[in-house]
This record gives sequence, C-alpha cells and structure tokens, in this order.
Amino acid sequence: MRGLVSIIRDGTVVMKLVAHDGGDRAGLLAAKVGKSRCVPTVGEAFAEAQLLGFGGTEGLVIVTSRDIQHNRRGVSRFVAGLYRRGFDDPYFNPATPTGWSDADCMKVVEL
Repeated sequence: MRGLVSIIRDGTVVMKLVAHDGGDRAGLLAAKVGKSRCVPTVGEAFAEAQLLGFGGTEGLVIVTSRDIQHNRRGVSRFVAGLYRRGFDDPYFNPATPTGWSDADCMKVVEL
C-alpha cells in the first residue's frame, strides 16, 4: 500500500516521505515526527521510516527542496522530475498516477 507523509514548517513543505509499500504506517511515522517537533535530516527520516516499516525495504523515497533519495541513493533526472512535481502541495503524492492517495495513508505534519 502506498503512503505519503508531508512535513511542513512555517507553512512550507520541507520534506515528503513517499512509500511504495507499508504506506498504512503513515500515521505512526507522522506521530513520531510530530512528537519530535524538529524537521529530521534525510538520514534520520530514513532510519525512522524503516524502523516503522514505512516504505518497506526498497520502496521509500524522501524528497526535500534540495535532494531526492530512494533508499539512501540518488535518483535519475527523470525520476527526480516526477517527484518534484507537486512538491509544494502537501497532499500531492507523486508516486500515484493521479497524485492522490487514500486519506488513511496520507498524513501532514506541521512543525
């Protein structure tokens, strides 16, 4: 199941965690990030998502304003372009054909 967790600071999307599987754990990840009250680094976000099973073992993409990582590896320009579209919209999931996810698998964290 796909999922999306968007992190917002001062009204601006600063990070998206996009899961190609384990998306039903979006609520757990959002709660953990929200409790910390800090925007995680890409490494911290990856570790926490993996610990909770969000993204499975090979299906996690982390997007920030500067970087896109797929399982801690960079991505091609083509893939980067797909994940950049809609970055400013916290509800837009670039991993889906329509850009929208099941509401249960999409969480927005405002810090």
